[in-house]
Amino acid sequence: MMCASSVSVSKSLVLSSARSLLQGIIPFYFFVAFIGPVVASPGLADSLSSLLEHSKEDTVRLRLMNDISRQYWNVNPERSILFSQKALSLAGELIRSSSDNKVLNLLRQEQSRALVSLGVVHMNKGAYPEAMNFLVQALKLRQD
Repeated sequence: MMCASSVSVSKSLVLSSARSLLQGIIPFYFFVAFIGPVVASPGLADSLSSLLEHSKEDTVRLRLMNDISRQYWNVNPERSILFSQKALSLAGELIRSSSDNKVLNLLRQEQSRALVSLGVVHMNKGAYPEAMNFLVQALKLRQD
């Protein structure tokens, strides 16, 4: 049986860990949140989608999926989620099949971008626990 002091210590450790993780995430989110509306454009998303349709190279397709997702953060969150999920799936497939360290680093960076997009969209929707989960995953990938 756990005593009250160990529960208090555990709760304190969790809160401390969450605070330190958020210190890295929050400044990034605010930068993105304030810059996002300025650079996001449905027209650009359409152009990127056209490029995606004609791209053959997987790493280019992965970057385009993340770029498209980013364009939809504020104008169409569901499409943003769709493109982020596609990017995560493709990144996972490519990571499993690659042994080149430079390629793996690029793929992990794109995987992290997809997770950040999911986190930002969920944060904008008010789904804070899900947002934090995605953003923490992205931060861990960036730290590795």
